[in-house]
Amino acid sequence: MLQKPLHAAAHYLNPQYYYATLTSSDEMESNTKLKEGLLDCIAKLALDEEDESQILRDLIAYRTKAGRLGKRGAQACVKTIAPVEWWITFGSEVPAL
Repeated sequence: MLQKPLHAAAHYLNPQYYYATLTSSDEMESNTKLKEGLLDCIAKLALDEEDESQILRDLIAYRTKAGRLGKRGAQACVKTIAPVEWWITFGSEVPAL
């Protein structure tokens, strides 16, 4: 069980969990405790209102697989490379995250 908002954010932003299967992201989106923890974490870590808005816009891009995040290569290697390597390679699409 994810006890802290930071745990929820880490789980949500781990591409191995979020993009692993077609239903993974749907399950996360319907998990209100997970989303609440994620949003609480964002609210605590954001520098100001503009920063929080940018993070939320990037979160939408992550969720909808915008740009390079939706490309075959980004999705294909989700299960085969470490999350940190995935973020180094593809994270520039959503820099606020």
